[in-house]
Amino acid sequence: MTTGEQWSLFGGSGDEPAIDGAVAPAAPDPALAALGASLPATIRLGTSSWSFPGWKGLVYAGRHSESALARDGLRAYSQHPLLRTVGVDKTYYRPAPLEEFMRLAEQVPRDFRFLVKAHESIMQPAQPLDGWRPAPGAPHRPSRWLDAAFAADEIVAPCVGGLAERCGPILFQ
Repeated sequence: MTTGEQWSLFGGSGDEPAIDGAVAPAAPDPALAALGASLPATIRLGTSSWSFPGWKGLVYAGRHSESALARDGLRAYSQHPLLRTVGVDKTYYRPAPLEEFMRLAEQVPRDFRFLVKAHESIMQPAQPLDGWRPAPGAPHRPSRWLDAAFAADEIVAPCVGGLAERCGPILFQ
């Protein structure tokens, strides 16, 4: 499938230039707005990220690069009538500071929620299981497997402190 064919699935052309500047929400479909209004507040639909360029016309007005959406698309994403939550995946690869969570929280409505992935090291055992060994030359990282103090200080506290009532589940995978 070519890039043009991919974009055509979402109402745009792969040749269309990306827009520089602010990421605006797409005009809401009246049927989606009605459906969103009819859902109980406790039903939260969302995705694992807010930065998919293929949502042009569905979530975002205009075409934007993935990096532009990652940086500036959350506000527009949170205005979609059905999207009341989103995953924060990058915290799986590096813990985020309180200030980063605060920046995310200020971009969304009060009733919006975040699912935050806990840093990968918390779920990796210190000793290899069943003879498993990392590939030769693979970087060795210190394990924080089930380290409650690390989880409390580096994962839970910044997340809850920065997101406050917008904090949803913290996913330890």
